[in-house]
Amino acid sequence: MAAAWLPWNATTSTRCSTRRTGTSPRRHGSSKSIVVRSTTRSAPSVWSGSALVERLVLVAVGDLELQWLELLHESLPDLIGRRCRIDPHALEPGFAANGPRRQYNANLLVEALVERVVDPGERVLGVTRLDLYLSVFTFVFGAAHLEGSGAVVSMHRLDPSKYGLEPDPALLPERLIKEAMHECGHLYGAVHCRTPECVMGFSAVVEEIDIKSSMPCPECARGIGIPPGTIGDQGA
Repeated sequence: MAAAWLPWNATTSTRCSTRRTGTSPRRHGSSKSIVVRSTTRSAPSVWSGSALVERLVLVAVGDLELQWLELLHESLPDLIGRRCRIDPHALEPGFAANGPRRQYNANLLVEALVERVVDPGERVLGVTRLDLYLSVFTFVFGAAHLEGSGAVVSMHRLDPSKYGLEPDPALLPERLIKEAMHECGHLYGAVHCRTPECVMGFSAVVEEIDIKSSMPCPECARGIGIPPGTIGDQGA
């Protein structure tokens, strides 16, 4: 399903595998990421010759080791063609906690992250180890305002140990980069792609993340607005 009802009357560009209506029992499963149509569009990319002044800001949500922000700070500029910086001030997530569910409301976190934007050319990506949900989904890997200013990605269900598997020092970073790139793609205007290997492809389960590339296909790259020749040239 290409769209699902959300309680704040926003549209999504993802299929709903855990939709709840009326008193129907909640199904177990997840949508890869929720894409909420932004009501306040971000400013377009600003270019000065070959210098890109648009910037992605990385923010820890809750307790998070610095190494994960540094990983994305190093990796994402080559993938999205935008500069990145790390916000030294973490977002405290207590306001978004749902005690009975032992999860955190992804939409509330995204709204708080949007408030961190101080420049029209900035977008904010929150990174967390917390388990995220939305009211109509049992859990989500991430959430983003489509063509908006804020997104969040969760490592909680990307970790092999979550599924009783042995820790994999390579798999978790790889999944995080892909999911972060996916949410950034939504921020910059890309919707879900039908190409399975494209990073913007929909993933219903974590295993489907593993078959994807960390790069967008050419069509999605154009949708994200990655100018030819800029990938790999944007430093920190």
